[in-house]
Amino acid sequence: MKKYIKLIVFFNIILMMFACGGDKQSTEQSQTNVAPQSKNPFHFYKKVEIRPGLDFEAISWGNSNDSVGGVSILMSDSLHSKFKALSLEREGKIKGFWNLDLDTDGNPELYVELLSNKNQSDLLVYEFEDNEFRKITFPSLPTKFKNDYLGNDKFNIKSGELFRTFTIKSDSLNTPNKEILIQYKIQNNNFSSKQIENP
Repeated sequence: MKKYIKLIVFFNIILMMFACGGDKQSTEQSQTNVAPQSKNPFHFYKKVEIRPGLDFEAISWGNSNDSVGGVSILMSDSLHSKFKALSLEREGKIKGFWNLDLDTDGNPELYVELLSNKNQSDLLVYEFEDNEFRKITFPSLPTKFKNDYLGNDKFNIKSGELFRTFTIKSDSLNTPNKEILIQYKIQNNNFSSKQIENP
């Protein structure tokens, strides 16, 4: 009788060992079947509130170095249940996204600042009117500065006006590089610009 009890205890111990090993194996297997977590596909995200219920969001995606890719501007008007999206290609990293009604016509102007070649900036500009995105072409640099342009652009908004500073190389080795200040205005969805002498 004691032999039978010893055998039963022995078999129970063996069964428990197999059961524990099976649980471990199934746990390991279930862990290997878990999908790896992917990185955030959006390299840039920013939300701008125009007024309560009316928001614009900018998102971008692209390849690993983010120098080329896509950008989308999403409009949501929750008060009127209206939604709109604009998608386009971009060259450069998105550095900023903001709203500015430069022509004071009451329609949002959405600015996407792009950074390329580490220190050169440009703007994509869209006005939102009648539930549509309308592109406003941002002017290129004045021709007289193109050959000496060194980048280091900075866009600033002061008292509702848009300014840009950038650096040009000096004419001689003995003088430092010069910083140029440009002011931009919009009339009839067209930009104009003028150089402002730094104080």
